[in-house]
Amino acid sequence: MLRFVRTLLLAASIASSSVLSAQAGVVISFAQAISEVEIPTSGSSSFTVEVRMRTDVGTAAITGYDIPIDLAAPEGKGLPLGWSVSGFTKLLDFGSDVFFPGPLALTPDQGDILVGDVSLGGSVEFGTDPLSLFSFTIDVTSEAQPGQFTATVLSGSLLDIGGVAKSDVAIENSALFQATSVPEPSGLMLLVAASPLFFRRRRD
Repeated sequence: MLRFVRTLLLAASIASSSVLSAQAGVVISFAQAISEVEIPTSGSSSFTVEVRMRTDVGTAAITGYDIPIDLAAPEGKGLPLGWSVSGFTKLLDFGSDVFFPGPLALTPDQGDILVGDVSLGGSVEFGTDPLSLFSFTIDVTSEAQPGQFTATVLSGSLLDIGGVAKSDVAIENSALFQATSVPEPSGLMLLVAASPLFFRRRRD
């Protein structure tokens, strides 16, 4: 609620002349570096996820955004065990500071989320080609469980488009990651040892 009020106040201070197309719908999407990650036996494995935005038609101008994201395990919301988030990077310079408080729970039922927030900077035009807003790094440790994990935008996104606080955004896709376990060394050795017997039996 505080973010919504702040966004409205900030939007009121932006000149309406920055509106390039009031009819353009806004679409948010994810671009992920990988779709499958092997759970390490020690240390951690890291990859990046990029958050992008485009219009469905025409062009518009953005001056700020507040985009909450949830990184969820297969069984529900909440930052899963063995997964952490770091390395927030502002990919687009609005001439202001970036505020990333995540992981942060807005309400108990939303679980752990990330919030990308940039406000009151220079206006940036965007159109039907995806515009990269920010990225974050996901770190996976040996505690992670196999399965499919998602990063998706929660309801409540606010965009400062041409001096208007816009909340009706479409989500084009979620980021999906398949986590797989690396076979134990003992299991690999057993498989290698058994393979000559398998081929010998086939020849017999």
